[in-house]
Amino acid sequence: MNRSMFPTDSYQFARPAPKSPRIASRRGGKTSSNMFSDQSAGKGSRMGLFLLVLMSLIALLAVFTMIDSNYVRVEQVQVVIPGMDSAFEGFSILHISDLHGKRFGAKQQQLKRALDNVHFDAVCITGDITGQGTGPYDAFYELLEILEPSAKRPVFFVAGDDDPPALIGEPGATADVLAEFIIGAQRRGAIYVDAPQRFNGTDRLRAVGKSVWIMPGSLLGLDLKNAQDQYENQLRKDQESENANSPGIKARERLIKHQLEVLERAQAAYDPESPDYMQPGDLRVALVHTPLRPDFIRTLQNAGGANTAGSAYARVLDLVLAGHYNGGQVRLPFIGPVYVPGDDLPRSGWFPGNRRVQGLSQVSGIAQHISPGLGTSSAYSVPIRLFNSPRVTVLRLTSSLPIGD
Repeated sequence: MNRSMFPTDSYQFARPAPKSPRIASRRGGKTSSNMFSDQSAGKGSRMGLFLLVLMSLIALLAVFTMIDSNYVRVEQVQVVIPGMDSAFEGFSILHISDLHGKRFGAKQQQLKRALDNVHFDAVCITGDITGQGTGPYDAFYELLEILEPSAKRPVFFVAGDDDPPALIGEPGATADVLAEFIIGAQRRGAIYVDAPQRFNGTDRLRAVGKSVWIMPGSLLGLDLKNAQDQYENQLRKDQESENANSPGIKARERLIKHQLEVLERAQAAYDPESPDYMQPGDLRVALVHTPLRPDFIRTLQNAGGANTAGSAYARVLDLVLAGHYNGGQVRLPFIGPVYVPGDDLPRSGWFPGNRRVQGLSQVSGIAQHISPGLGTSSAYSVPIRLFNSPRVTVLRLTSSLPIGD
């Protein structure tokens, strides 16, 4: 009968293995197995230290970004406009853009502190004020409250592509043509720029009879007379239509009448018989949201005479104020913006450089200032500002070239 070598009810105890010969190590030395263990432990320690340092740097960067993104800086920039009338020497504009509904402290108090003791004659806001959605618009309204619009220091503004549509052309419960956030801003003293706006509120300007004209980008390059004819023809067709009283036709009628009124104000700026006539030598400042391309400005300049009501509008500009890019939002020291979306820049995409992204530049002989902005845009996939402090800019105008230029 076959029996198992190891019966289930018995226990076998292994004999101790004979000692294998060992290579004697030097006094104070280590065996090879210990050496490998120490090397692995050393590598693990170094990797752990590297990860700890990396995590610490990331944490510090996150804290820095959070603090920096909520602290507004005020830049001072001198803008040279050759041939500018001496009446505008030293005239200063506070340029604000791309708030995107952001708050800097309760009721914008941090922004208010940043502007304390800063002199400026007028404020220009170049869009993307509210952020996406349909309200609330409290952050924008609180900004207006700290700016305290007045006849002596007005606040002008235009809408941007991240704001709700400025005009309401669809049938609805309201009879208003302008968007809610625009009407709310007007009630707080701000001036929505959809036609040329005249400002001569300083004592110096009144004394010499000169004016600053704040002009909307929405009318740049537009043939005013042709646009008026088209609106009037459409209005006539709607009023003679069988559906003239339908909600859709009535909504469009309100919109067309508003646009005709805007065109009339624009034409009056070029009518010598009008009290709001744009005098030669007045200063012309255009407010746009997206910066103007050089080829567009050259087209305006080459189109013909400047002060003709029936031809292309605003061919002569002294200064263009824009925003839109937020300085690229994510920037690297000494390199600049990492990425700028869109195809309307000479160098959009990855690492476009500062050119046409922020700051002051000359575009076909016209000064254009692009605000670095205050908030973050939905056009960027990462909603942060890195090495890119929120900034507003005080532009001081002069006709004198800096020494050395």
